[in-house]
Amino acid sequence: MSSSTVSAKQRVRKLADNIMALVKCMPKSIPLGTEDGKIYRLFFSGSKEHYSWEIKDGRLLHIHCRGPQGMQLVADYMSKSATQSWLEWEAALPKYERIHNELQALVDRQTTARLKNNAIIEDDSSDE
Repeated sequence: MSSSTVSAKQRVRKLADNIMALVKCMPKSIPLGTEDGKIYRLFFSGSKEHYSWEIKDGRLLHIHCRGPQGMQLVADYMSKSATQSWLEWEAALPKYERIHNELQALVDRQTTARLKNNAIIEDDSSDE
């Protein structure tokens, strides 16, 4: 195994762990995935049309759902795959990075929005 393969393997495994942690941080305001949702269909539909992720303004559209039929399903798959010898590490790395970065951005946006709302509420209550 080349050093670049070892490095990619280590990076994929670390990203898989981070993805699992980020999925657990997804706020409850993000809807649950459903059996009709894109993520669930991606895994359980035999149709090739469901094997791509749609992008708008540079962001993955269907990452905005949580739970066992949403991003938890993706995280579980990625975590299990990261431990398998058949995974092509260099090919998988950009995909893991993209999902990780999208989840990180989503959690960061939600956290920022929540902090802003709390600041507005605290500011309003100080006027009394």
